Amino acid sequence: MRDSLSAYQPHLRQCLRSLDGGWALGVLVYNYIIGQLGVTELAIISLLSPIEGVLISSFIGFAVAASTILGHELGAENYQRAWQQSWLFIGLSASLVLMLGLAVLLFHDGVGSLLAKVDTPNLEMAVNVTLVLALGLFLKVYNMVGISGVLRSGGDIRYSIFIVLFGQWGIGIPIAVITGIVLGSPLHWVMLAILSEELVKVLLITHRIKGRRWLTNLISDEPEESRQDDCVVSASLPAINVIESRQFYLIPS
Repeated sequence: MRDSLSAYQPHLRQCLRSLDGGWALGVLVYNYIIGQLGVTELAIISLLSPIEGVLISSFIGFAVAASTILGHELGAENYQRAWQQSWLFIGLSASLVLMLGLAVLLFHDGVGSLLAKVDTPNLEMAVNVTLVLALGLFLKVYNMVGISGVLRSGGDIRYSIFIVLFGQWGIGIPIAVITGIVLGSPLHWVMLAILSEELVKVLLITHRIKGRRWLTNLISDEPEESRQDDCVVSASLPAINVIESRQFYLIPS
């Protein structure tokens, strides 16, 4: 048993350094930026982020179903069918969450009434942040299904890690620092700017899916050593995509 664990230790260390460590540090930086905006902003995010997380988590079934069905098709080497089904899963989940987001935008007065009942500080700002989060639902669900459902089904793990970390550290965090700390913009504008991270992820995921490099049979197309190296990382990607939706969930002590 001990020898088996020792054999996987290098892979575990590599995974922790490359994905979980970098991503978790990025979440900490995001939380620090939001905390610098003020106590009211912190309270609003603490109230709304769990709600957003629940809504996004309700679509994780699409990612799991896509990963399972596409993995089956790739194992049978039905590459064209897997290609077509990948867009079906992405389009269906994105369409449903888009309708949900539009419903929030259309009935934002009702949302404001609900927020008023819980004594929300700065109701106007809270409503604006809610509208921004509703806008971001489409992007976040698209990315969740695209990474955890489609790319992961073909074992395209390293590029998935690149998308997550580049979107966070290369786009989201610099823009959050500029808008939140340097410019001192209101919370809803900071949150809107941070959505550029999700937009870049959408572009990268779409480009990768269209490139079809993920259409591989993991049983016969990859050596055993490569599959063992990737499986540990792939197991953490669905959880990370769900937790990303709650990365600003802070509870003041």
